[in-house]
Amino acid sequence: MSLTGVRAASVTDSSGSLPHRIRVLIVDEHAAVRRALAAFLAAFDDLCLAGQAASGAEAMHLCASSEADVVLLDVTPPDMTGAAAIRGILECCPSCRVIATCTFQEEDLVPEALSAGAAGYLLKNVSAEELASTIRAAYAASSPDAHTCSHEQKNRGGQGTRCSQSALRTASGGSHPWRTT
Repeated sequence: MSLTGVRAASVTDSSGSLPHRIRVLIVDEHAAVRRALAAFLAAFDDLCLAGQAASGAEAMHLCASSEADVVLLDVTPPDMTGAAAIRGILECCPSCRVIATCTFQEEDLVPEALSAGAAGYLLKNVSAEELASTIRAAYAASSPDAHTCSHEQKNRGGQGTRCSQSALRTASGGSHPWRTT
């Protein structure tokens, strides 16, 4: 898949006038996965790489110093549970939104990640466009009444993502291509 020419409008600040690039911290023990996700981010004008971490402890340390807006966190960091990493990240950076990433084999860990405070989750076989859309939605959904993981994106070729209902409404201007599970 070629990402050439894939661009999105910049997110604006609360006044609606200044462009803001969403800063994303990628946490995965596998360097190849971190590089691939970073390459996806580079394809969009409104997203930027805030940093990369290989463990939950490293993520907690980098989160504050990188001023990340969104953290993509593998649900199985090598040094702690995904839930513990999410709680630690949110304790260090309460305004940060965490999106858990997993494989099909790890989906049973998602409820624990969501209970720990993750805004939603993504399967690792996500497309660049779905990744960007979910990051934008999580960033936009700072509402405390978000309905975590209550909608599922329509399956396209075996790919899937999950996010909160309010995030999807915000990202799509009130309508979205998601259905209730």
